[in-house]
Amino acid sequence: MLYYNLLIIFLLSTNVTFAAAGLTAKQIVENGNTSGAMACAGCHGSDGAGNNVTGNPRLAGLHADYLSKQLKDFKSGKRDNPLMHNIAKALSDAEIDMLAHYFSELNTSVTTKPTREKLNQQGEKLAVYGNWDNDVPACFRCHGDQAKGGGPAMPSLAGQHENYIETQLQAFKTGARSNDPVGLMTAIASRLSGSEIKAVSAYLANLNPAVK
Repeated sequence: MLYYNLLIIFLLSTNVTFAAAGLTAKQIVENGNTSGAMACAGCHGSDGAGNNVTGNPRLAGLHADYLSKQLKDFKSGKRDNPLMHNIAKALSDAEIDMLAHYFSELNTSVTTKPTREKLNQQGEKLAVYGNWDNDVPACFRCHGDQAKGGGPAMPSLAGQHENYIETQLQAFKTGARSNDPVGLMTAIASRLSGSEIKAVSAYLANLNPAVK
């Protein structure tokens, strides 16, 4: 009888442990969670590669702290995007941190596209040297050598989708996005012309991404 009671207690405690553990990051990525968050894979792919045509960013290989901050900013409304706001609201902070770590560990390889020479040259000049006549620093200065990341606040831009980079730079320029540290990207983007934004976006998208 004692053995039977101990067995029941063990099974009950085990079930509680499993329930408390919740879903894995992979399960949320592929199927969403039980609180209404859509599957990440629907927009960003199960491999975190994103989609240039739809403007969904590559998440694979980005710094976990950066990804966590962006999701929490979507959740609080500090970063504006209706779809991501609703998804992030349905995620717990623990799930957000778990997903951020999961995507940060995924393979970062991308398929580069043929470069447009003139556009590429203009973009390279901005990324490597900046445009100091207009107080625009080099992208590499903050985002690291070859734009492979400059820490949690300065994400890797190498191999990120061109349409996404361009959209975010325009959002910083117009003030539609303002969750950058000390307003740095807002100030820089405000001094970039439309053609410069297109050029640097194309150049950065074609760089080899950071490899962990």
